[in-house]
Amino acid sequence: MRSLLAAGLLAAAGSIASAGPYIGLGIGSGPSLSNNTIANPEQTSRSGRLLLGYSFRMPVGRLSIEGEANRFDFDLNGMAMSSTMAGAGLKYSFPLGSGFEVFGRGGLQRTWLSDGGYAGDGDGYYLGAGFELRIPIFGSVFVDYEHQSATIDSATSTTYDQSAGMFTLGATVNL
Repeated sequence: MRSLLAAGLLAAAGSIASAGPYIGLGIGSGPSLSNNTIANPEQTSRSGRLLLGYSFRMPVGRLSIEGEANRFDFDLNGMAMSSTMAGAGLKYSFPLGSGFEVFGRGGLQRTWLSDGGYAGDGDGYYLGAGFELRIPIFGSVFVDYEHQSATIDSATSTTYDQSAGMFTLGATVNL
């Protein structure tokens, strides 16, 4: 009887912990980049991601409001550049069973590019999909692919489109 009560409490704690605020970190592949003005920008580093979110339990699955920040470095025509993205969007997770979920996310973003002398920024969007394993009480581990796209404007009136796609492995912690 005690083991049944303990199992019930753990199951209830896992379902309660699955909704609410969370924070996450991820490390990703070097981005696959494209640019409409300079051929073959070259990635030079891994990508990093920070997530802050709040999830809501739905009748089927979970809906989350997320804020995210990404950063990576790349080489653009021989010039070392840094790209930083901050975005806000929605994520929907659909349960597959045994704690596994498939999810899709999308939102609007702002991207900043910089090096020693160049600065540019612009607005765009991001879309992603992946798989997640929920760990009761703790949070989750996930793997996903995300595509980011933005139109960058600079102080020199140069405008170009930047797209980046990357795989990320990460974890979230329930707060």
